[in-house]
Amino acid sequence: MWFNQLAEDLSRELAYEAIDCLVLSGDVAERAQEGEYEAALLFLNRLISEFGIDRRQLLITPGNHDVDWVTSQDAYQVMKTADAPARYVSAYRENPRYVEVVTDEAAYARRFARFADFFRQATGSPYPTDPDQQFQVVSPPNVGVTLVGLNSAYTTDHHHPDRSSILPGAIDNALHLLRTRPEVRDTVKLAVWHHPVRGDGCIQDPSVLERMAVAGFRALLHGHVHKAHSDSFRYDIAPDGRHISIVGAGTFGSPDVHRGYPWQYNILTLSDTGMRVQSRAKSEPSGAWHADARFVESKGAQPVDHYAVTWARPPAAPVTPAAPTQPVRHAPHLIRTLTALKAHLRDLEYDPTGYRIAVEALIFDRKGRMLLQRRGPASRDEVGKLEGVGGQIGAYEDLIACLQAHIGKEIGSRVRVSVDYLLEARPVRFVERDVEPQDWIVVSYLCRLTAGRPTPTDLQRTESLHWISLDELHHIPDEELSKSTSRARDLYRVKFGTRPFFREIGDLWL
Repeated sequence: MWFNQLAEDLSRELAYEAIDCLVLSGDVAERAQEGEYEAALLFLNRLISEFGIDRRQLLITPGNHDVDWVTSQDAYQVMKTADAPARYVSAYRENPRYVEVVTDEAAYARRFARFADFFRQATGSPYPTDPDQQFQVVSPPNVGVTLVGLNSAYTTDHHHPDRSSILPGAIDNALHLLRTRPEVRDTVKLAVWHHPVRGDGCIQDPSVLERMAVAGFRALLHGHVHKAHSDSFRYDIAPDGRHISIVGAGTFGSPDVHRGYPWQYNILTLSDTGMRVQSRAKSEPSGAWHADARFVESKGAQPVDHYAVTWARPPAAPVTPAAPTQPVRHAPHLIRTLTALKAHLRDLEYDPTGYRIAVEALIFDRKGRMLLQRRGPASRDEVGKLEGVGGQIGAYEDLIACLQAHIGKEIGSRVRVSVDYLLEARPVRFVERDVEPQDWIVVSYLCRLTAGRPTPTDLQRTESLHWISLDELHHIPDEELSKSTSRARDLYRVKFGTRPFFREIGDLWL
């Protein structure tokens, strides 16, 4: 039934005789069971046969429902907390003196074994078991566009069903391939993965979009939220600057349809200057597909079933780039007030309503080391994690004054810090003790220690302080850093590498 409903819509309603490329953005199965993938493969084979799809033009990414939780459980082992390695995953629910640890990495990787078998049968190519190699590159013919599929569900398991991320190794390897393969190097790139970059279930580190914008990505296709929507990520401030259009697809066949939304699928018409996104909908399981008019173009206008995404072609990479004779100079940038922060967030198309707001200082000494504090036992979340100095803004309008107050309260009233540079203002979700998860906007500033000796003032909240070199910082496992500091670390690496920021924006100590 599902195939015939789609085939009727494509051939009779829309008059399509062929499909150039087919994208499945995750959750092929409901519970990662063999029979579910057999049904999906039967559906695909009929679609391939009737519409002449080249199997090399199938792009398929896994979602959280493609993770086999039974295999995930087999990869864990219960052991005493005192004997567990530093990187444990979850407290054992029966006794707090025990933890559950992933002790079999090979078994952990086999969570995707059934998906991998489906992928091989559908595309004719193997799906890598190494998570750093789990990406797929597809180039539809004659449009100068390259699609890149990534696995946003590799960190998902039975303990953490909502955890999602793009692994640094996978994006590194994908970008290296795109940079070194001549036939795709200067094409427009579209990314595909399952989870959104904002809202419920979003990936842990959306700053990966910065690297993708620089690499020529102009759109992201994702699923998970079970509703069609349009969003964007802006990298350059200029109206015609680099940005990534975010195209969310509804669910094609899940029994869990988002409240108020029908079953949906998208049709993309690609060209070398942009694409047209058309949404199709089905309101009843046995009904017919029809136009899904839900996109509002302007005030008072009737909703339409489509919208356009345009892009400027990325400039060709220079063959022999000139070596700079001086360090790259970044203009110092600060947001000083709550009012300015809210305006900045709206410019980036974030709605700050409903978020708590916190400030964070990443403090450097003259040697280029960063100061991190280890959260003490009285902290309300992320106990034992390393993070910058700071906290909630409360009633403050002046963000810099608020940050200075937290610095004095946490590491000593005689400490003096110069707040020099805004690294990022970003959303993050924390799970606090005995309460529902909380959504925050964390504003991270790069600072310099100018006087005083930082010392913890309350060992229950700040267990210890650590001066860490940037090389050491970039090798600390994510699990040992707070969520906000982990993401700030990754963004710092993109912007400054292992160089102290104050030497990149002009040596502020000279």
